[in-house]
Amino acid sequence: MYVKCLHLNYACKVFDKMYLRDVVSYNSIISGYASCGEMEIARKFFYEMPERDVVSWNSMISGFLQNGECRKSIDVFLEMGRCGVGFDRASFAVVLKACGALEECNVGVQVHGLLVKFGFDSDVVTGSALLGMYAKFKRLDDSLAVFSELPEKNWVSWSAMIAGCVQNDRNVEGLELFKEMQGVGVGVSQSIYASLFRSCAGLSALKLGKELHSHALKSAFGTDIIVGTATLDMYAKCGKMADAQKVLNSMPKCSLQSYNAIIVGYARSDRGFQALKSFQLLLKIGLGFDEITLSGALNACASIRGDLEGRQVHGLAVKSISMSNICVANAILDMYGKCKALAEASDLFDMMERRDAVSWNAIIAACEQNGNEEETLAHFASMLHSRMEPDEFTYGSVLKACAGRQALNTGMEIHTRIIKSGMGFESFVGAALVDMYCKCGMVEKADKIHDRTEQKTMVSWNAIISGFSLLQQSEDAHNFFSRMLEMGVKPDNFTYAAVLDTCANLATVGLGKQIHAQIIKQELQSDVYICSTLVDMYSKCGNMQDSQLMFEKAPSRDFVTWNAMLCGYAHHGLGEEALKLFEREYMAHTLGKSWKVETAAVELSQKYRGSELMLKNWPSNSSRIRNQVAKIKSSKPFLMSEKMLLFWASSTT
Repeated sequence: MYVKCLHLNYACKVFDKMYLRDVVSYNSIISGYASCGEMEIARKFFYEMPERDVVSWNSMISGFLQNGECRKSIDVFLEMGRCGVGFDRASFAVVLKACGALEECNVGVQVHGLLVKFGFDSDVVTGSALLGMYAKFKRLDDSLAVFSELPEKNWVSWSAMIAGCVQNDRNVEGLELFKEMQGVGVGVSQSIYASLFRSCAGLSALKLGKELHSHALKSAFGTDIIVGTATLDMYAKCGKMADAQKVLNSMPKCSLQSYNAIIVGYARSDRGFQALKSFQLLLKIGLGFDEITLSGALNACASIRGDLEGRQVHGLAVKSISMSNICVANAILDMYGKCKALAEASDLFDMMERRDAVSWNAIIAACEQNGNEEETLAHFASMLHSRMEPDEFTYGSVLKACAGRQALNTGMEIHTRIIKSGMGFESFVGAALVDMYCKCGMVEKADKIHDRTEQKTMVSWNAIISGFSLLQQSEDAHNFFSRMLEMGVKPDNFTYAAVLDTCANLATVGLGKQIHAQIIKQELQSDVYICSTLVDMYSKCGNMQDSQLMFEKAPSRDFVTWNAMLCGYAHHGLGEEALKLFEREYMAHTLGKSWKVETAAVELSQKYRGSELMLKNWPSNSSRIRNQVAKIKSSKPFLMSEKMLLFWASSTT
């Protein structure tokens, strides 16, 4: 009684006063201490026993497994065999789980041989544990073979087999097994639902996920915390955050795992503010947090470039001693890199006692994203020196650094290493190589790599078109674009923008209009990037009417759109129109902190040779110029230099 109520002090006192202690009483006290994690005390009683039976041994094997000491669990099992004690189904079931947890394939296969020898190969309990073990070894075909040979299957064996399929990313087979299970009339459990929702998430099968959600509600599992968490995780991974939030709100009781799923879901959907809001709510209700929570919150801070919020989460991680977790440390490293805090990222990296491939990738990417190409390459060299093998993400960042510096020789050395590693034909690495060679002026070499790449990405196609454009080889860019269309590749907004740039370079307004027609057909005309390029293309082709029309019809404008229109007016000597547009934009507060009109101002001033002389003679010039500057300065906090404003004002005189 005391053991079952976990009052071990009372149980121990009663045990000590017992005149005759039998195997049953010893087994009870051992089981009690093992279930509470007190394995040293349980071991003490175990070795005090004058006689041990199979239950005594199983209690120790199970106790070590429950407390995460899988190696000791296997050692006790082996000692049990040496002592000549006969195994039962529980002995095999527990030790097979221990082998699976440790991924000790050789030991697991030997245990399999033993259970066949003892005649337990057709037992449903040991069979379920055996197929679960093979699934964790990534030997799913062996799991399926064991499953098919079981003469009797219960919901545990079905659950283990479906979970095994999901663990090995064979989601379709898992769903087919569920359908088969329904056909033989086996009931559904919460663990089966959890595996099925993971399958739907892995396949992005939203429609099927919704059907299973309805099935779970009808089966009275709608309020189950495990099923609810798996459901909202499925919606989150399918990009349906509104549905995920509804599931969370409808759950009568939420767990930490539920909040982790919603926080990570928002962070992955680039909805960092909602993720942090959920994180704050989690802290408020007092469910605590773990390394998954912190990693999700840090990813959210990175997505919104929230340096201040990221530092606060970093402080929370330090206080909770979660900094020792390498996943949390890597998330902090990535956050600082994306928040432009390269010094903090470098300090953290230097302090890390243990670094994995993700750590190296994070610091290399941080240096590259912050324009420090030299440090990027230095960290790459250090990574190789530490015998850490680069992956496709490492090479992607390093090749970008080479492209930024136009370091062709270094890029070619890295290309040689990539070929030796066997990653040369992978789409991600291939696209990075194409981009690097294009930016280093070797478009023909880039084209050859592009042709050899097995799966060509849009990044690769766009890089070559942009490469031709940068080299002023506009006709080659058009030919490559035509080849792309002939192969049935659908252009995206970046493709069209690059081709429109080449039309602007050649001043071929006819071809530009054809591309514009394609853009309308593809319904991409509302893209702000394309709008800006169309405004620029028409103005450079001398068609200011269409340029102005595109500008006015643009559903949204960023500083690039305004710059394109301003530069167009400046290029054609329309100073009055440029100044009016500038004042209009200034009063509308569109540019905010991003004052990027310097290029237009300089070009405009160059159209009027006397502007610099007028600047020198500023006090003697007309009151209209002074009024223009005063008007702009008083309309908003003064963010531009007075010299630049004077260029603008003097250009209109």
